[in-house]
Parts: sequence; C-alpha cells; structure tokens
Amino acid sequence: MYDNIGGKIKGLAKGTFIVETIAAIIGGIIIWADWDELWGPLVLFCGPIVAWISSWLLYGFGELICETSEAKEELMEINRNIYIMAEPMIAKKEEADRQARKAAVEKAKREKEEREKHEDEERAKRDILTKEFSYACPDCNNILSYGRNKCPKCGCIINWSEID
Repeated sequence: MYDNIGGKIKGLAKGTFIVETIAAIIGGIIIWADWDELWGPLVLFCGPIVAWISSWLLYGFGELICETSEAKEELMEINRNIYIMAEPMIAKKEEADRQARKAAVEKAKREKEEREKHEDEERAKRDILTKEFSYACPDCNNILSYGRNKCPKCGCIINWSEID
C-alpha cells in the first residue's frame, strides 16, 4: 500500500491534472453555451493551464519523495560496502587487541615471577644472616639474635664474648 509512495503521488498529480482539465473543458463549454460568452472561453482555455500549473506542486512532492527514497537506498548500499570493506580491518584490530592483552598478561606474569624470585633471594640472604648472627641458648636451646644478653624464655645470661 505504501510502497513506491512517490510514484503514487506523481500518478495522483497526473490524474488530478486530467480530471481538472476535463472539468475545465466541460465547464467552459457549458458556461459559454448557456450563460456568458466571455467567461466560457476563458474557463475553456485557461482552465487546463491552471490545472497543469497546480499539478506541479503535487508532482514535485512525489518527485522529491522518489529522489529521497533512491538516495536512502544508495546510502544503505554505501553503508553495506563500507562495512564489508571495514570488516577485515575490524578483525585485524580485534586480533591486535587480543595479542596486546596476551602480551600484557605474560609481562605481568614475568614481572611477578621476577619479583617473587627477588623476594626469595632476599629472604635467603636474611636467613643466612640470621643463622650467622644467632645463637642457641645453652640452657633451653631457644634461638637468640646476636647482641641479646638475656634469653627471654629461660632468663639465662649470655656472654657473647665467649661465643665469638
């Protein structure tokens, strides 16, 4: 019903012109024959011209709708073509993003492993230092750090000069 509405409006403009022209001719003949010799020929000859000119507006509106519909179809086709052309670029961009995320995750893992390795090395150094500078209490075997003069567990007095 509403398909090709511009063509239907243009057809309506043509039909309106034909009906108005026929009405002007018949009306002009009747007016000329029965009532007035001046207005009859005027309606007979000017009526079709007025009908023709008045149909321009309706026909122009139909033409505008046709042109707009054609332009819309062309734009939709251009959009489809752009999407078809852009699809590989979009896929490349998505793949590059995926690779970048993967690289970032791998980098974060490496950094974490290096940080953990460094922390383990630092902990090992601390353990070595702790073992070198610690001593077991002679009474209760509680581990004492270097420089502590009294065992907190049993209260034994430690003489570090004898241990060194």
